[in-house]
Amino acid sequence: MTSEPQTLDPAPKVRAKPAGVFSLSDLRKNPPPPISYLVPGIIPMGLTLLAARSKSGKSFLSHQLCLAISTGDPFLDIETEKGDVLYLALEDFPGRLYHRSLELEEGQSDEPDIDFLNEIPKAGEGLIETLEQWLDAVDHPRLIVIDTMAEILPPPSGRKTEYLHANDVLRPIQRLAADRDIAIILVHHTNKNQEASDVFDKINGTTAYAGVADTLLVMDHIRGGTQSALQITGRDIGDDVIHIERRGARWERVGTPPPAALRLTPEQQEVLETVASGKDKPASVAATLGKEPATVSKHMVKLRDKELLTSSSYGKYELTDLGKQCLPTGRSGGSGRTPDTTTDDAQTLHSEDMVENPPVALPESATTVEELQLSSPTTSSGDSGVPLVKF
Repeated sequence: MTSEPQTLDPAPKVRAKPAGVFSLSDLRKNPPPPISYLVPGIIPMGLTLLAARSKSGKSFLSHQLCLAISTGDPFLDIETEKGDVLYLALEDFPGRLYHRSLELEEGQSDEPDIDFLNEIPKAGEGLIETLEQWLDAVDHPRLIVIDTMAEILPPPSGRKTEYLHANDVLRPIQRLAADRDIAIILVHHTNKNQEASDVFDKINGTTAYAGVADTLLVMDHIRGGTQSALQITGRDIGDDVIHIERRGARWERVGTPPPAALRLTPEQQEVLETVASGKDKPASVAATLGKEPATVSKHMVKLRDKELLTSSSYGKYELTDLGKQCLPTGRSGGSGRTPDTTTDDAQTLHSEDMVENPPVALPESATTVEELQLSSPTTSSGDSGVPLVKF
């Protein structure tokens, strides 16, 4: 008599979550450190995109920030922590950086010390490796500024869309900032869309730039030639705006607008001031400003939504008390624009007038500007020919 084959019970399935999954209870057991800031209320650690129109002073603002962090001095009246700084001044040269530093050093509590690079491999071609080498070579890295972002972007390859290409290029930079708990700032340009209802829509290029960055800063020029509204938004920070004014080489904080005026664009500010001058209908405001009535009407509706204007059944607008607070002090309004005469250029000194003395621990392309002596008109460079200058 033959016995029937014995069937074995199937092995129980091993249930396991994919690698890398973590739970909220895991975070409760081992809470991550709180979000840290380079400049409290303005720039958290992570990837920040700073955008402004060409020759509006964004390089001076970036340079001023570098100097403040290098000495631990306040930036726009906000206290900072001292740390090592690398400024990738990819559109400048040592002479300009030297003289710009001298202009900006006024008021510093100590002699600043910054590392510079004038050239660096593009993203995907050695950028991250070079930044990591610098991070490993210094004691307390806190800030890397890349001025400008366009200089490190490789050309698109394959059939990728502009969005996917930008995402692939910038994501490793964002991860580097997060992994090292530092701030990396990409300096970029705004577009010519002056009628954008959202100031962050003025960031030039694909929306991936704004999508990948943790924090967005837009220097929104205010007519008058010397003022800008520094518009702020981000994943780890609420919407805010800081009014700044160019005084000599330095940018200075000039006050905080009321909450309802946050994200007020220059076009909306212009409309508000024109209403204050006595023009109370979209047609008359448009005629004064030389703009399309439909566009002006949209701005006036948004100002009404911000509770800066009120409107009557006759289509007339007037300022609210809150709207009056948003008028620049000492200004009478009006429709003209004062040309912006600010530039990013300073008096220059040719790099051959300086001596490069690269520190051993930094990349081969390093040079230090603290040792740049004007009296010794010789230069040297590393094997790569990429000068890193230290002030």
